[in-house]
Amino acid sequence: GKLANVYVSVKDGLGNKMYAPSTTPVVLDQKGCKYVPHVIAVQVGQAVEFTNSDPTMHNIHMVPQIAGNPQIDISQPPKGGTTSRSFDHPETMMPVRCNNHPWMQAFINVSANPFFAVTDVEGRFMIKGVPPGTYTIAADQEVAGEKTATVTVPAKGSVTVDLSY
Repeated sequence: GKLANVYVSVKDGLGNKMYAPSTTPVVLDQKGCKYVPHVIAVQVGQAVEFTNSDPTMHNIHMVPQIAGNPQIDISQPPKGGTTSRSFDHPETMMPVRCNNHPWMQAFINVSANPFFAVTDVEGRFMIKGVPPGTYTIAADQEVAGEKTATVTVPAKGSVTVDLSY
């Protein structure tokens, strides 16, 4: 009943307002021949730091579907350093693979605004600071696709949104 690793975001309703990206990078590590975490989310312009904590060579290979986002195909040595990249355009469920270990896969989501989250192991999420208004919330899962809901955020208090696949 609970679904982890779902990217949830405010998809529509914010208008054309620009939001400065966080200066804190999001880390996507290679640990135990897995990408950890499996799904991450960043804002346009926010850095993703790719690290390799394993004692083996890994590869970061991704081909974005949105023109203008960088294609990445680099190797990282065992216990290697950090490679940092950012993205210029929103994109959902961008796959990341390791050419050396084909079972390794992760997904990067790039948001135009700071109002997003990834569900935890219980399927829960929290998006803080959304201004009052009516919005379309989107939930994207790597296999099941996208579900949307309309939510109205009051000036004070919180709102609960239940999405199911």
